[in-house]
Amino acid sequence: MIDPRRGATTAIVVVVLVLGLTGLAAATPENDLDPENLVSDSLPARAATDEKEGRSLPFAILPQVGYGPATGPKAGVKFEGRDLFGGSTVGDVNLLVALKRQQKATINIGNSDLNGFVLFGTLAWYTDPAVEFFGLGNNEIGPDELSNHGMRRARVGLTVGYRILQKFAVVLAGFYRDTNIYNGNDDDTPSTQRFAPGLPGVHGAPSNYLSAALVYNSRDDLVRPTEGWEVILKYLNADHALFNRDTDYQKLIFDVSYIQPLIWRRQVIAIHANTEIVFGGDDDIPFFELSSLGGDDTMRGYFPQRFLGKGSALINAEYRLKLIDFNFRKLWDVSIDGVGFGDVGRVYEDSGDFLHHPLDHIRYSYGGGLRIGLSSGLVARIDAGFSPEEHGLIYLTFGHPF
Repeated sequence: MIDPRRGATTAIVVVVLVLGLTGLAAATPENDLDPENLVSDSLPARAATDEKEGRSLPFAILPQVGYGPATGPKAGVKFEGRDLFGGSTVGDVNLLVALKRQQKATINIGNSDLNGFVLFGTLAWYTDPAVEFFGLGNNEIGPDELSNHGMRRARVGLTVGYRILQKFAVVLAGFYRDTNIYNGNDDDTPSTQRFAPGLPGVHGAPSNYLSAALVYNSRDDLVRPTEGWEVILKYLNADHALFNRDTDYQKLIFDVSYIQPLIWRRQVIAIHANTEIVFGGDDDIPFFELSSLGGDDTMRGYFPQRFLGKGSALINAEYRLKLIDFNFRKLWDVSIDGVGFGDVGRVYEDSGDFLHHPLDHIRYSYGGGLRIGLSSGLVARIDAGFSPEEHGLIYLTFGHPF
């Protein structure tokens, strides 16, 4: 008889070996739906507490270790806790540092049950001295980038949600973001500032933005959902009225996903669709604030922010199969799922591109991976993505992509 703990340990060791041999793709600074996802994660039903099953520990800590050709060795730590201090306090900390000066730090602290209100404060820092730039639109430039640049971004803000119904909330968020673009350290391609000196935002831009969103989440669990909907409709405003000198735009985002079990709940199908429109003059939208596809949460067979435009459309599908579950030292219930996925989408350079070429040159990627879930609310995700441009991009991150 196989000891499930030994089987799980073997699986994790294999994952680490794969990461060490293949390398990791760079992370994206953030997702525009991060504030809404914090509130949405507070809405699903929680698994019932059972001391015998080991659900008593309300937090989890996981190390992050990897290697990437653009980053060198990198290490960090991920902490996530729910129902801390005997209440509904939530803490989320993600720290990552690479030898070649890539850094990412995100701290979210809040409370998911304040008499119907949900409150989160966010502080984040991101820096990468070698970000690839592939131009604008749904182009054929890859796999080699046109230029590279460094990016530093600091972000601080507050997110407030109110439960109108048990599974439905309205969310308001306000953030300050300071983005600095500088000459990259990759000598194989020119600096973006020299290659495209007229590109909006090529020297960076600070901005304030306010957003309003409606969030619905009927999923049956946070760590391993097997059925239910998640729907987010968001409006974001970063115009001159908010004391922005270098930005004057609005975004409209619609995001929907559905999960359905297949015969047994060990197998589920998850389907996701997202569309985004950016309104504003071309000179008023920094290129790093455009809609983007590519990376760990959109199209996993392409580098992060591979495609940039004033609009985007995306469809993802995943088949998830529970491989093993066990209790780790009476602290956490652990589940490991195998995943196969496919991603389809494209960006639109402007409204004319959408009207006249809505389905031309659709991009696609595919691949597989693992989901390692802990009962405290933490999900570690490893995906290997393939596309006509790239073969075997590896992403190590946290949380379900949708």
